[in-house]
This record gives sequence, C-alpha cells and structure tokens, in this order.
Amino acid sequence: MSYTKSLLKGTRFILIFSVIAVLCFNIQAVNASCVEPGDPETEFSNNAAVFSGTVVYISGVNGLWMDGITRTLMSIGFHPADFYHRLFLGRRIVFEVDRSWKGVETSSVMIRTGYYTGNSSGYPFEIGNYYLVYASHAYGDPEKYLLTSLCSRTLVSPNNSEDIAYLNNLPTLELSYFPAIIRTIDSSQIITILLLVGFVYIFGRRRKHE
Repeated sequence: MSYTKSLLKGTRFILIFSVIAVLCFNIQAVNASCVEPGDPETEFSNNAAVFSGTVVYISGVNGLWMDGITRTLMSIGFHPADFYHRLFLGRRIVFEVDRSWKGVETSSVMIRTGYYTGNSSGYPFEIGNYYLVYASHAYGDPEKYLLTSLCSRTLVSPNNSEDIAYLNNLPTLELSYFPAIIRTIDSSQIITILLLVGFVYIFGRRRKHE
C-alpha cells in the first residue's frame, strides 16, 4: 500500500512539474504569417545554408514530456511562441545530405522547424522525403542552430524546380562524412529515461525495506 502511495505522489509531482513548465514557457494562441519569399537568387543570398537531402529522423526539440504537453495544448487550439528567452519549441529534423551549395559541409545535418499546424512557423517535413532546404541561423547568430519554415523557399521533390535550375549553375561544396545516426541522439530524452530509471529504482528499494 505504501509503495502505491509513493508512486501516486511521484506521479502527482511529475504532473505538477509539467504544468509549471508549460506556464513558464508562455504558451500563446497566435496566427503566424510571413512575406512571400524572393526568387532563388535572392533567397540563396539571404539564407545561411542551402542544401538538398533526405529526411532520416524527426523528433521534438525539448524532450518527451514537453513534446507531449505541447502537442496536447496545440490540439485544443493553442500554439507555443516559437521563441521565448532563447528556447525553441519545435522539431529537430536530421537530413542525409547529397548536395550543398552553402553553409553545410557534412554528409548529414540537423536543423529545426516549428510544430507544423498549418501556420508559417513550421515546415511539414516527413521521413523519407527528399527536400531542397533554405535555412538561416536562429537570431541571425552563426553560432546558433539552423532553422527553416514555410516562409522560406524550402520545397519537397525539387528536381524540376526553378531553384535547382538556378543552383545547378553554382559550385557545390565538398561534403565530409558525418554519420546521421549521431545527430539523432537527443540528450533531453536520455536525461528523461535516466530520471525514470532512477525513480523506479528508488521506489523499488523502498518497497524492499517495507
């Protein structure tokens, strides 16, 4: 009985912590919009990275708990502000890169995009699809991660597009090999799993001593 009570207390703690975290992330109902992107030459100049490749992995940025909470809130009509005190709520997209014209010099790359719910903050990437990606650095800081959205010229199956026709006249960058699987490692998920394992271990030991 005491073990069950302890488990219930732990569950309540996790739920309370999750609610507090959501409140701290300043969830807002917003309608994002954007200006139509320019032509390929303009957007090539305006973006920090331009490459083509296949999506091999997609995950939430902020771990299992926040990913689930965010999706639940969005399902009832809310949308998180994409940026809040340098926290990005969205998805991590890992690509196997086949060609790069700017900003990417490895055979794989991870970028970020918002949760796609029909507005402009995210792009509806799907695993296995091939894309031409225009990406910029967060906050315009070259030390920050790359991101893209529907506001960019990013497009799926671009082979017959005017973008590729333009880019084919430009030199490509040499790509050094970097395994895509390494980019799929999510430290926040590892921490979550370790916390759950620790939680189960502690309450298992308490149960033995009762």
